[in-house]
Amino acid sequence: MSTSDEIRHPGERIKAEIIPPKMSVTKAAELIGVGRPALSNLLNGKASLSGDMATRIEKAFGFPRKDLLEMQAQYDAFKAKQKDAPTNAKAYIPPFLSIRANDLEAWASHNISARSRFAVFLRTLVHSTGGGLTEVSFPGNDDAERAGWDGLVEASEGTAWIPAGRSGWEFGTNEDPKTKAEKDHKKSVAATTASERAAMHFIFVTPRRWASKDTWIVEKRADGGWKDVRAYDSSDLEQWLEQSLSGQTWFANETKVPAQDVRSLDKCWADWANVATPPLPGTLFNSAIDEARRKFGARLAKPPAGPIVIAADSTDEALAFIAQCFSSDGGTELEPFRYRVLVFDKTGVLPRLAEGTRSFIPVVHSREVEVELAPYTEQLHSIIVYPRNSINAEPDIVLEPVGFDTFEFALKGIGKKRDEIASLANESGRSLTVLRRRLATVEAVRKPLWATQQHAPENLIPFMLVGAWHMLNETDKAGLSLLAGDRTFDELEKDCQRLVQLNDAPLWSIGTYRGVVSKIDILYAIARYVTHDDLKRYFDVARMVLGEDDPSLDLAEDQRWAASIHGKTREFSAVFRRGISETLVLLAVHGGSLFKGRLGIDTEAEAALVVRDLLPVPLTTRVLEANDRDLPLYAEAAPQEFMSIIERDLKSASPAVFGLMRPAGSGVFGSPSRTGLLWALEGLAWNPVTLPRAALILARLAQIEINDNWVNKPGHSLRAIFRAWMPQTAASYEDRLGLVKTLFEKYPDVAWPLCIAQFGNHSQIGDYSHKPLWRPDGYGFGEPLPTWDPVHAFVYEMVELALTRDQYSLTMLRDLIDRLHDLTNADQDRVWALIGAWAKTASDGDKVAMREKIRVSTLSRRAALLAKASRKPARVPTAAKDIYTALEPTNLLDKHAWLFRDTWIEESADELEDLENTDYAERDRRIRDQRTHALREIYNEHGIEGILDVANRGNTSWIVGALSTEGILESGELLRLVTTAFRKMGAGESAVHASEGLIRGAIGAIADEIAP
Repeated sequence: MSTSDEIRHPGERIKAEIIPPKMSVTKAAELIGVGRPALSNLLNGKASLSGDMATRIEKAFGFPRKDLLEMQAQYDAFKAKQKDAPTNAKAYIPPFLSIRANDLEAWASHNISARSRFAVFLRTLVHSTGGGLTEVSFPGNDDAERAGWDGLVEASEGTAWIPAGRSGWEFGTNEDPKTKAEKDHKKSVAATTASERAAMHFIFVTPRRWASKDTWIVEKRADGGWKDVRAYDSSDLEQWLEQSLSGQTWFANETKVPAQDVRSLDKCWADWANVATPPLPGTLFNSAIDEARRKFGARLAKPPAGPIVIAADSTDEALAFIAQCFSSDGGTELEPFRYRVLVFDKTGVLPRLAEGTRSFIPVVHSREVEVELAPYTEQLHSIIVYPRNSINAEPDIVLEPVGFDTFEFALKGIGKKRDEIASLANESGRSLTVLRRRLATVEAVRKPLWATQQHAPENLIPFMLVGAWHMLNETDKAGLSLLAGDRTFDELEKDCQRLVQLNDAPLWSIGTYRGVVSKIDILYAIARYVTHDDLKRYFDVARMVLGEDDPSLDLAEDQRWAASIHGKTREFSAVFRRGISETLVLLAVHGGSLFKGRLGIDTEAEAALVVRDLLPVPLTTRVLEANDRDLPLYAEAAPQEFMSIIERDLKSASPAVFGLMRPAGSGVFGSPSRTGLLWALEGLAWNPVTLPRAALILARLAQIEINDNWVNKPGHSLRAIFRAWMPQTAASYEDRLGLVKTLFEKYPDVAWPLCIAQFGNHSQIGDYSHKPLWRPDGYGFGEPLPTWDPVHAFVYEMVELALTRDQYSLTMLRDLIDRLHDLTNADQDRVWALIGAWAKTASDGDKVAMREKIRVSTLSRRAALLAKASRKPARVPTAAKDIYTALEPTNLLDKHAWLFRDTWIEESADELEDLENTDYAERDRRIRDQRTHALREIYNEHGIEGILDVANRGNTSWIVGALSTEGILESGELLRLVTTAFRKMGAGESAVHASEGLIRGAIGAIADEIAP
């Protein structure tokens, strides 16, 4: 951007003000009905707006054609006026900071960073004094050493310092400018073609004095090649600086000399971000920039029409936001304005500058300077910053607390881990002002200004204790008055409104809701003002608020979503209740160090008493459900007391917690009632001290079978806690291993699936357990372990536990077979030995089931392919065959049952010549022959009853019926088979579906035979 009164090309305004921000040029061209190149040329200022194009835009976007053509007329008039302006004319700029050539040379001599920052300095000068700039590139800071030109400028208008057309810039801070200039000139000649040089200006800049500069310029011009050659030294830069208020401010801020209380955006950003180590990242403002970019662009594209008003938690936050918005993050439309923005901290300067020039954009954040700005708001683009809630009119831009995604992305970028990010989000409420205070390394920044104001700390006490409230809820109002020692709500509301208008306000006000920005922030800032009576009142109110029943529980589960319609809602608002329960945790965790010594009150013990009163003996399911969302906070506030309450309930004849383990409703609004309790126990599992008791409670609950589709079940919580590669606990390897052994002793049926889940080829998906909000339990834990050694060690111990049980059931051995291919050879041998020992006392039915499991899992074609893919040795099937043979039942029906269990049969791999390819027709023939042979053997030994028995054992009765007609039964016997099946079905002696299938199969086969 050039000057403050420059009129922009209509294409730029159409792009900024008319076309929707997320619409592509291609899509816009399609709507308008023109080609993409034609629209692109218009939007980029390379083509004029025609009458036809204006008509099309009006039709597509509803913007008046007349106004569009007026834009073009104004632009044409402006360009005509500027066409003959002399390039050596200079605008009058009132005297400001008087920076001299000696200052520039001293800066270059005594600052190592001057080389990389010199580019930013020149960029500021070019942007703030140039005209008709279409390209400006001066890579600075980290990009200062990038290959290519040090700077490139394309300008449609020339000035005394910036030539019209294209210019290539080289510069250096070396003590010998001529040597540097010669080197850069030679490099630039070699890097450009003759035709490029003929159309380009070469400019060399140094912050040093260069006595022979003019001679060097004459020599280089004489060499020819370039359109022109220029060189600027410190003397020239001094004169150029006189034309740039922004350049003077930037240099003064950079060199830390008095700047008459005027700051550049670079300085504002440094003041805000550099209080922390590492500095706060600009990406914290990403979402806010996305929201504001279009508003800024639209306002700045038009003539000044009043200030742009920004409201934020603090003025410093707003200034940091402006600095980022007018950077490359704000896009190419806003970045050029950056070099015209000046921030005025105190009175006395702005009017003097505004009377002499309109080339800057003032930003003011104090009401005194705002008064000085008032006469110029229709002549200058300007920005006014207000603390949130302190402005009567609607601000143009409001900086809200950032969303979690933006918050997380930004902090990850400076190396923060998941737990630290979650903790900072909780502590700050994602207010960037509070976040800055929490991360600051300077104590003066960490302490909020409001903490030093008269009466503010005392007035904040009741607000801090409640956290949030609804100002139209009469019960909330009464509760807040009780916390404040019976002060009226009107008095409290006045205090609140006064506090929300402060810069860096500790409270927020949105609609009819009020609340504190950060409880932990306020708690530590006002702790010394809290009295014994304040705390006593809080604990009394907590019992009343949290002890309120939930009337929605009177409704059926599928109707509770409509509780407000039925008038079944609590008297206290949800935000009031949540705030009270969070304060209970805060006082339990932090109250000891803040109040115990000074006030003689043990807030941790008091919190435990409150939890005991809220979950009384005898405990009921209704009470647990009424406190469902608060249970994790109760557990965090009083871990030992909470577990004692649950353990005592589990020992009762009819535990109330069992009522929470019922299956969730399957409807749209169905949800499990166990969530709060499971989150509470998961939160307790992070601390190695409370883990054993929490795990044993979860194990007891895991014994209850819950038949619903929700994943959050006690067993799932346990598996997450002990997951080998991603344990959701801070407990050590030894503690986790010892606890699994304890679970085997007390709850073997729960410990077994937990144990075998740690090894095998089953899906290993890790998810995060609930973590405490305020206690540091588990901080830094819960992510995948960084090395494999502890993972392998834990898995090894789990395998040992799985293979050393005193006794095994069929289910346990089947689980081991499922994981066989992932065990070592020695462990595989141990599994086969376990099966062999088990078979000596197993029932025939269990042997048959085990035999089929071995056949399918280790002898089938699929198993063989899996073994081959995983490069497992062939000895596994060999061992399996030995056990398979040993388990062969003597009963013929049991022996052949596998052939008739299901329609599809996994064949044994050793029966197939080609494992990789399957001839399905040949396979069907082979299976059919096996089944026919088996049925013949069964009929020969057991007769009709044997065939009926086989039909009832599996899901292939129709196949049994059909095959019985193929040379196994004569017509008379076949008739007897069908009639017997009818009789048994009618008498209820056989399953209906089995008998029906057998009859249909037999009759269907006969019908096929006699069909013509």
